[in-house]
Amino acid sequence: MEHYDIGTMRPAVYGINELEQDAAAGCEQIQQQVLRGILLLHEKTEYLQRYNLGPTSTAEDFKALHPVCDYPHFREWVEREASGEAERTSNQILCAEKIFQFLLSSGTTSGRKLIPETVGSMTRSVRFGQLTKTLIQRHFGAESTDHSLRLVNCSAPQILPGGLPAIPIVTGLINLALKYDLPRVLREDCSPPEVYTHTLHDEASYCHVLCALAARGKLTALRTTFAVTLVTALTDLELNWAQFMHDIRTGTVSEERISSAVVRDAVARRIGANPGLADALEAEFREGFEGIVPRIWPRVKFVECIFTGPMTGYVAPLRRFTGPDLPLVSLTYACSESLVGVNVDLRDEPSSVRYTLLPREAFWEFIPVDESDVDGQTGNRSVEDGTAFVGESGSRWAETDDDLGRGAGKQSGGERESKAQSNGNGTDCHGNANGSADEATSENGSITGETESSENPIGVACVKTVGMHELELGRCYEVVLTNWAGLYRYRLEDVIKVEGFLQSLPQVSFQYRRGVLSIQGATEHMTEKDLTGAVLETAEGLALTGRQLVEYTTAVDTGCVPPRYTVFAEIVRLRKDASDNVKLDLESLAASLDAALSRRNSLYENSIKKHELSPLEVCLVKPSTFEELFRYRVKEHGIDAGQYKVPRCIKSQELREIFKRATIGSSLAVSHWCERQ
Repeated sequence: MEHYDIGTMRPAVYGINELEQDAAAGCEQIQQQVLRGILLLHEKTEYLQRYNLGPTSTAEDFKALHPVCDYPHFREWVEREASGEAERTSNQILCAEKIFQFLLSSGTTSGRKLIPETVGSMTRSVRFGQLTKTLIQRHFGAESTDHSLRLVNCSAPQILPGGLPAIPIVTGLINLALKYDLPRVLREDCSPPEVYTHTLHDEASYCHVLCALAARGKLTALRTTFAVTLVTALTDLELNWAQFMHDIRTGTVSEERISSAVVRDAVARRIGANPGLADALEAEFREGFEGIVPRIWPRVKFVECIFTGPMTGYVAPLRRFTGPDLPLVSLTYACSESLVGVNVDLRDEPSSVRYTLLPREAFWEFIPVDESDVDGQTGNRSVEDGTAFVGESGSRWAETDDDLGRGAGKQSGGERESKAQSNGNGTDCHGNANGSADEATSENGSITGETESSENPIGVACVKTVGMHELELGRCYEVVLTNWAGLYRYRLEDVIKVEGFLQSLPQVSFQYRRGVLSIQGATEHMTEKDLTGAVLETAEGLALTGRQLVEYTTAVDTGCVPPRYTVFAEIVRLRKDASDNVKLDLESLAASLDAALSRRNSLYENSIKKHELSPLEVCLVKPSTFEELFRYRVKEHGIDAGQYKVPRCIKSQELREIFKRATIGSSLAVSHWCERQ
C-alpha cells in the first residue's frame, strides 16, 4: 500500500486561504482521504477489527459494514477507555492514539456524553484558532484581534476511574491556550489567566467585565460562547454599575463579588486605580444602557458568540446593548465531537448565518430529512430514567439524569453488535432488532426521541446517508460524523439546511436538534425552530402592554386528553404604566401562540383539528424562575455554566416540579400546573 500521511489531513496550518483551496479542489476526494486516514489510524483497535474495517476499505464498504449509531452504541467502549484499561493492558480499544482527556457535552438534549480527545484530535484547536483569526482579520482588519474580552472560564474537572479528566470543551480550549499560547493570551486578552481558571462563573464574569472596562481605550472585540452569557454580563453591569465604578476608581476588587484573594489580586494589578476613567464611564451609564457597548468601548469592531439555534431569542436583548450597527458574528459551528463549519461571511445578520462545512475535520454523512418527517424522527420513544456511567469498580462517575436524558441497556460491545447487512445503495441494514428496548418509554410516554436496542443501536432497519458532495440546495439533513477520536457513523442529532455552496463545500444553516419535541401518537412533529419562531413572534405583541418575555420552556402535558404542549413563560414589565391593575391576558396570549405555531407547522394545526392534541396552555412563572433553573442545573447536574442552554422541553420530574412551584397563572381556567389563579 502506498505511503499515506495522516498529517496532511490534520494540518498544523489551516486558515481561510487553505479552506478556500479545499473548496476549489473538491470535497469528495478530500473526504475519501479523510476516511482512509481515520481507518488507517485506528485499524489495530479492537473496535474496528470487530467490523473488519481498515485503510483498504472503501466508503461503500464502510457504510455496508458499520451501522449508523447514537451515543449509547459507544458507551461501553468509552467506559473501558475511561477506566484506564488501555493504559493497563496496552490494548488499543476504541482509539489508537493516546487519550489525554474526555470532553463532557452540555447534555441539553440527550444527556451528558463523554467524548474522547486524543493527542491527535486536539490539533483541531490549532486549526480552530487559525481559521477564526484569519477570518476576523480579513473582514475587520488586522487590528480587530488586538485586544479582546473573552468571556469564558474553566469548570472544575471530573476525574474518571482511570485518572483522566472529563471537562467541557470550553475548559479544554482555555487549558490549551494557557499551556501552549500564554504569550498571546497575555498580549491580546484583557483579563489575566487567573480569571480564566476561576471556576465560579458569576465571579469570573464580573472580573472579565471589570478588566474590559479598565481596557476601554484598547478593547477591539467582545467574544464569548453563547449570546446569553454576554446578555447576562451586560445586564449585571446595568444593574450594578456603581460597584464596578467603585472598583475602577479605587483599583480594588469587591470581596462581596469575588471570593478568591488570588483572583482579586490579579485583577487589581491588571486594572489599577483610575478615577478619571470611572468618572467618564459613570457619565455614560447615567445616560442609559441603550447602545452602551459602542459608547464605552469605541474601538470594538464586532461581537462574537453563537446567535443561532437556542440563542436566537437573545439577539434582540443584545441589540439593546450594542445598538443596530455593531456587527454580531456567529463565527463557528462546533461541538465536543468535532469542528463542523465556519461562517466565512461575517457581515451576515444572525438570522441569515451560513456555515461552510469543514472537509478535513471528520468524514461527514447526512441523513435526508423527508418533508413528511420534518423532525427526523424514527418512531422510537425516549427513556426518562437517566443513566449512570459505571467504571470498572461499578462506581458512578458521571450523571446523565438530564431533562432529555436517554437510558440504554448495559450490554458489552460484543453483546450489542450484530453483523451489518447492506442493500447495495449506501443504505445500512441492521436486522434482528430487539423490540423490547425500542418500546421503552418515559414515565409519561410523551416525547419522541431515540433509544437503543441490544441488537440495533438506531432502532430502525435501514438508514440511508449521502456524502458531502451529494447534498442538494434547499434540503434538510441530519448530520452524521466519523471523527479522528473513535466515533464512527455517529448521529450528531443536529438538523441542517443547505443554503448554498462555497465552490464544492456546502454552506448550511442550523435548523434544530433532533427529537427535542413531539407528542407520541400525534401526527405532528414540532421542532425547536417552529417553537422559537412562534414564541418570538407572539412576544412582539407583549410590547404593546409594556411587557417583555424573559425566557420560556415547554413541557408535554399528558394529564389531559388529548395531550397538549404547556409553555412556561417568564414575563416582566418594562414601563411604569404597565400597571398591576392591567392583568396580563394569558388566554389571548395562548391563542396567539397557538395560531403562530399553526402557521409554521400545518401538521400541528391538523393534529388539533383531528383531536390528537389539545390547544396549548401558557403558564406564567414568577420572576427569576429561569435563574433558579440555571443555578439548579449547574449545582445539581454539574452542567458547565459556560455551556448552559435553557432546555426547550423539560421532562424529568424534578424539573417539572420546579416549574409547578413557580407557576402563578395559566391560560386555562383549571390547570394542574397552577393551584392558584
